[in-house]
Amino acid sequence: MKVILLLLAFLAADTASAQEYPFVDWSARGVPRDAVNALAQDHRGFVWAGTECSGLLRLDGRRVRAMHLKHLPIARRITALAADGAGTLFAGSDDGVTAIRLAADADDAVDTVLTALMDGIHGPVHRLQMTAARILHVETGDGAWDLNLGDSSVVTARSTPPPWAFLRDLLPGYRLRGMAKDCIGQYWLATDRGLVLKGDGSQHVFDTSNGLPVQDLRSVLVDREMNVWCGSAHGLSMHTPGRATLLTEGNPLPRDFGGVQCLLESDDRGIWIGTARAGCLRLFGGPTLRLTAGEGLPSNNVTALLELPSGELLVGTDSGLVVFNGERVVPAPAGMHAAGRAVTALLQASDRSYWIASETGLLRWSRTTDSFTVRSGELPSRHVLALAEDAFGFVWVGTRAGVVRLSAAVGDVYRIPELEGIPVSTLHRDRKDRIWIGTHGDGVYVRSEGALMRLGSRDGLESDIITGIGEDNFGSLYFGTARGISRLPRKNMQYVIPVDSAQRVIHRLPPAHVPYLRSNAMHALSSAAGLNLGALSRGAVLRTRDGFLWFGSLQGALRYVPSRPAEVGEWRPPSCRSLRQPLPAVPFDIVFSRLCINDTCTARSEVIELAYGTHVLRAEMIVPSFRNPGAVRYLYTLQGLESAWHESRDGSILYSGLPPGKYVLTVQAGLGEGIWSRRQDVLTIVVRRPFYLTLWFWGVLLLFAGLIGFMLKKHTHERQLARLHAGGRRQEAVAPSQQLGVPPTTNYQQPETNNQ
Repeated sequence: MKVILLLLAFLAADTASAQEYPFVDWSARGVPRDAVNALAQDHRGFVWAGTECSGLLRLDGRRVRAMHLKHLPIARRITALAADGAGTLFAGSDDGVTAIRLAADADDAVDTVLTALMDGIHGPVHRLQMTAARILHVETGDGAWDLNLGDSSVVTARSTPPPWAFLRDLLPGYRLRGMAKDCIGQYWLATDRGLVLKGDGSQHVFDTSNGLPVQDLRSVLVDREMNVWCGSAHGLSMHTPGRATLLTEGNPLPRDFGGVQCLLESDDRGIWIGTARAGCLRLFGGPTLRLTAGEGLPSNNVTALLELPSGELLVGTDSGLVVFNGERVVPAPAGMHAAGRAVTALLQASDRSYWIASETGLLRWSRTTDSFTVRSGELPSRHVLALAEDAFGFVWVGTRAGVVRLSAAVGDVYRIPELEGIPVSTLHRDRKDRIWIGTHGDGVYVRSEGALMRLGSRDGLESDIITGIGEDNFGSLYFGTARGISRLPRKNMQYVIPVDSAQRVIHRLPPAHVPYLRSNAMHALSSAAGLNLGALSRGAVLRTRDGFLWFGSLQGALRYVPSRPAEVGEWRPPSCRSLRQPLPAVPFDIVFSRLCINDTCTARSEVIELAYGTHVLRAEMIVPSFRNPGAVRYLYTLQGLESAWHESRDGSILYSGLPPGKYVLTVQAGLGEGIWSRRQDVLTIVVRRPFYLTLWFWGVLLLFAGLIGFMLKKHTHERQLARLHAGGRRQEAVAPSQQLGVPPTTNYQQPETNNQ
């Protein structure tokens, strides 16, 4: 069943709230309060808006850039837009058609060649339409033309009816101004009465009662993330279907219901909602029913719900138990009342016994055997808050002072000493038969491979106060906390379970996952998805057979459509997840938009060279994403210099004083909801070595030093030889006299005599 059709059924007037996820008014994000006549999305993901008086606007999710006059020589009044999907945007105005060349670095400019080719087409331009064969059909007040982008030829053509002409007979009284088609073949129509959704024999109108700021629409666009953009006479708004629907007081929840405390799906697919002040009521699966103290409930404070095999409903309140048999409320069997009056949790075990928890103890009740009460000495505390059964038939009991595992057949009690004294608020058994233990102030515990592991706020939890745990059909876990909902994707489970031995786990991880192993293992479901509930009620989490997740809180009940898990670098539109043949993944490439060296900004190139010395390199990244723009963040690293990854919230990168060498800047972007883009090597940086640091300089220097050393050594050797030669000549002069027998001459001094 298609998700959007289910959403439409949910929005029916007799069962739905008017507070379907609202339209985001982009006028508060920088879009001028002006009429938006045309919308288009280019191949990079940027959304373009053509306005009545403010020219052409480009949106990337974070910023709104005006592209009129100051940047591009085009008119202020834009009447039509079309993109060819390969790098060109066409803007129609009163002056004709302007072609804009879309650059890879987001430095867009007018394509003078194509614009000059269409000089003969005079405005005002009424409509632009791009065909699959890359033929641009242009219609003006003077006629129609076809521009063949393959051979750059312009020929005269006949005027054709707009694509939505076949729907005019189906919407009598509506003035159609634009149409967009989503991935499952449904039509979104911009009319003078609001946004109309047509599909498979159904029709729904979004107007000011559904959150649309202005219902007089001029244009509509469905982008690649399944966001529906609406250009109206007074601005631009965006709607994200299939995300979350909040039921608050009014219709269908009663006034002053006090908050939703428990949820249950019956066999007829009805949703039972237990409230704090207004009893319980059933939605779907038949007529809306409401049970209060006037119909026989002990109290309007409903704390637990359980469907019996007979189809009867067991209702627990703060004043006792009753059974609703489909027609009226009757007292519960006598044996059940031994548990206590203030019921906190109900569980049907695999042996067809019933476990009833209260603020004063725990009871096991069976129709075939006598009931017995678990002795208070076997529990850490008499105040029981949560129950769950594991794959082996053991019942896990969470209390205000710890958790125990009970065996009904043998009577054994197994305590978990690590959790003694810790208040346990909720228990959940996942599809791999692991028991997740949510605590009040100490995060989440799970037993895996014989060890007890803990997940806390450092692993991505919004808060360590856990109120509920749920699981979707894709294996992702959802933790309701005191500050919102945190989602743990299935693919991240192996990374975060051994939280107390992260160093041991890191060696098994691919390098791309190491930077966000800890704090980014989980992510919060933000208000952009309609999940601005704040604190959730204890245990009020439900997964229906249709795959929806229900959360209960003080504000009401919220139904959420989980997204299909995506691998790194791909995105599958959530609203298309029910198709048997899923659409190909949409790659989200990072646009490397700005590059500045010191105070001079330069055009981006694949390789840049920097001189050695004091320099500052600034860069800016953009990932056009509108589904959850506040959650977009960036990781980057400079290979060749560092191995660690850095995080940037705004997409800016700064490096200074790089040593000589060759580096590669690698980036990766997170789109929210656990989706990461593919890793990209966006820039090669070469820092030139100064001449005194190059090999040839040191080679010449060494050669010169060697030459000088050689010359010094040679000079020293020559001096030594000269001394040796001089000594040899003296010896030669003495040698002949010794051969002739002439005694050597000596200086003889006559001794002095004393004449006295």
